[in-house]
Order: sequence, then C-alpha cells, then structure tokens
Amino acid sequence: MTVSPEHLQRVQPRPVANALNVVFRWLLIGSAAVFALATSVAIALPHPASIQFASLINWAAGLSFLAGAAALLGVGLTEIFRGSPATEARTSKLQVKPTPGVRLPLAFCVLGLLLAIYYGLHAFWWNPLAAAPGYTLSEIYSLLREANQFSLAVVIVWGLIVVLLVAALPNVHEWLRGMASYSTKRAIGFCSLAVAIACFLLFVGWGWHMGMGLADTFMTTGGEHSPTAVPFGVATLVLGALGIYGLFVPVRAR
Repeated sequence: MTVSPEHLQRVQPRPVANALNVVFRWLLIGSAAVFALATSVAIALPHPASIQFASLINWAAGLSFLAGAAALLGVGLTEIFRGSPATEARTSKLQVKPTPGVRLPLAFCVLGLLLAIYYGLHAFWWNPLAAAPGYTLSEIYSLLREANQFSLAVVIVWGLIVVLLVAALPNVHEWLRGMASYSTKRAIGFCSLAVAIACFLLFVGWGWHMGMGLADTFMTTGGEHSPTAVPFGVATLVLGALGIYGLFVPVRAR
C-alpha cells in the first residue's frame, strides 16, 4: 500500500506542531514567571535603588513580556495544526482526576473579595494620606471634590464590575467542568487568572482614578505613595502567573 504525497503532507506536520506547541507553552509559562518575579521586585524596590539594578529589572520585565506574547502567538498557531482535539480530550480525561467542585471557585471568590477590600483601603485611605501628608482624610476628599477630581459613581461602577466578575466564577467553573480537557490544573489556573484580572481592573478603575486625582489636586505624582500597594501588586502578579501555568501547562506534563 502506497501513501500519497498529499497524505504525507497532511500527517507529517502534526507531530512537529505538537512538539512546538509544548515548547511554546513552557516558554509562555517561563516568561510569565520571569515577568511576575521581575515586576514584583520592581514594585518592592526602594526608591533610591541602584540605576543599573533598576534598569536590569526593567529589561527583564520587558523582554519576558515580549517573549510571552510571542509564545502565546506560537501556541495559537500550532494549535491549528495539532492532532485531533477530540482524541486528546478523551486521553486527558482518563489521565487526570475529576475536577474540584464548587468549593474551589468559592475559595477564590473569597480571596478576590479580600484583595478588593484590601486594595480599597489602600486606594481610598492609606495612599491618599501618604500622598498628601499634613491633611486629614476628610480634607483630602473635600479638596478632591472641589477640584472635580473624585467621582463616587466611577468608584461604584468599577467595584460592581469586579464583584460581578468574581461572583460569576462558580457558575463558569461548573460550565467548564463539562469539558473533557478541564482538569484540576486548568480549574486552578482559570480561577487564579480570573481573580488576577479582577485585581487588575481594580487597579485600573480605582487606582488610576485616585492616582490622577491626587496628582492633579496636590501637584504630586500619580504613582503609589504608600508601601501598602506592594502586597496587592505582588499577589496580582503571582495569581496571574499561576493562572497562566494552570491554563497552558501541557496536558501530559508530570
């Protein structure tokens, strides 16, 4: 029995695509880990740090971000030419344990709400006092309102968006459990990444709003002035890296 050249062209690329897919997945995971570590160090770095060391950290963060973006593109492209997804899904379902129940997403819901409360204290209490020393909290918000630099509606809307995102975790988790490829690692990765995205949205919505308002009102920088920003930033980066690992680790990795 002879094999036609057309059949060889259809079959041969699949093992190569599978191997490249695994390589790109690990490259993405490694890049996410380096980015999280470098950015965490940059966040926690004292202000009068060595210029050379700070530059090295920035380069590491930037290069790891670009490598991760390229790896993500590689994962997407190689997925097109991989073997039958249905076959791999049946194989992966036999290899992994049953996915956790609703307790897993509920635990991450609690974690997300605790992080939101912590960041709310930072953004609306600790950081304003650090940005405007000598003023009381009531005086700071009075001046922000006079300068039209504070909107309670913005704060409420962003808070509701994050609460709805976190509250949807259990329902989405239960829906994903119907997929054969949704393993325990995938479940942890999904929940971790969802909480990390919620934290990032809080940083964009609450942090940016308050930072720019304080900067324009008190003629200071829009960055963080209180060290209480460090735990929240590191937690967000760690959750993001854990999410990428859980979602993109190859199925057959031990």
